[in-house]
Amino acid sequence: MLTSPSRVSRTAALHGIRTTTVYTAPDATSEHAHASPYSVNLGEASAYLDAEKILRAAKGWGCDAVHPGYGFVGTPGKPGGEGANGEWDS
Repeated sequence: MLTSPSRVSRTAALHGIRTTTVYTAPDATSEHAHASPYSVNLGEASAYLDAEKILRAAKGWGCDAVHPGYGFVGTPGKPGGEGANGEWDS
């Protein structure tokens, strides 16, 4: 059974879309940390809820979109964290 990040990466690859996976140090050996050929270690486990850190990583890797995952959409305050409308400043 594939986890959500694996399904997202596999489906994106079928459409010619490159994916970048983010993970934290405690999850470095988990399946989702290696769900794509490109991955970013965000550091401490709490980084999953750090929308700014996630968006910095996305910008740094030239990502065009962010799949929200579990923590990103569950962040208190703005739904979906920064760029809740799917946009962020370049």
